[in-house]
Amino acid sequence: MTHIVMIACSKQKLDRGAAARDLYQGTLFRHALAWADAYADETYILSAHYLIVPADAWIEPYNLSLNGFTASHRRLWANGVLAEIEWWTRYGHFAAPPAEITMLAGKHYRRYLVEPLREMGYAVHVPLRGLGYGQQVARLKGQCYCPQHLYEPPPNSGFCFCPRCEFPEE
Repeated sequence: MTHIVMIACSKQKLDRGAAARDLYQGTLFRHALAWADAYADETYILSAHYLIVPADAWIEPYNLSLNGFTASHRRLWANGVLAEIEWWTRYGHFAAPPAEITMLAGKHYRRYLVEPLREMGYAVHVPLRGLGYGQQVARLKGQCYCPQHLYEPPPNSGFCFCPRCEFPEE
């Protein structure tokens, strides 16, 4: 089954155009991208300006955040994201259900996406739900990047002995 990771954009950006994966400079974004690079088949960035973009797509910097949107504007934004996904899926540019989607994004970026994606047939996971910013960063930069440990932190033994773990604590 294809594993898709969707990561929220970040406020900190380069001052010039770049691939989306390089444009965003926020700490949470960088750790989420490292996890996605290790485990995702496809990685997309949820962008307040561009809706949804492949991590390797070239984009220009902008100054916009869903945090400043009203609920109705966030719903319109989400409808745009869902329309993009439907179009890309139709033409083979986005994995069709049944694929797994892990959302590494805050509530404003996922609120109107999770249920519609599930209704479309995707298995959607939100492993960092309910954690504050600092807790999310800590979880993502924990002892390993093992998918299991997004839900439950590894023991403080210094290393993760999970057979799937590729990144022991430095």
